[in-house]
Amino acid sequence: MRGFSLLELLIVLVIVGILAAFATVSYSHYLLRAYRADAKAELTSLAQAQERYRSASQPVAYAKDFVELGRLPASSTPVNQYSISDGRYKIEMPSATDSAFKIIAKAQGAQTKDTACASFSIDQSGRLKAFNANGETSSEITERCWSR
Repeated sequence: MRGFSLLELLIVLVIVGILAAFATVSYSHYLLRAYRADAKAELTSLAQAQERYRSASQPVAYAKDFVELGRLPASSTPVNQYSISDGRYKIEMPSATDSAFKIIAKAQGAQTKDTACASFSIDQSGRLKAFNANGETSSEITERCWSR
């Protein structure tokens, strides 16, 4: 008797199916964390750009929008938001003044599955915040979302 029985082949197929299911879930979580890292890097980069802009401007002031900051072309509308990571995050600067700014990254599209870390923000003092999908924030949520 040579070869495999039908039962042996079915057992192997079930095991492969279970492994594939775990791999798919793990890969999905990996992608969410990778795009989350893109959003955090963008916010950090924008905050640094704001500080460079402020130190070079006379009178001393922060940029009011992303066009003034040089992140969007002059023909852009709206001038205070844009998307990154294939539309997974919307970056917004809702109300910058001469002395303050706050930049927010909000998950959208497929990234909304990342309910633990749905949005991030950074302000002129370097204060970091993170919010879950319910809009709740705490030091634990912020630490977990910004550190990973």
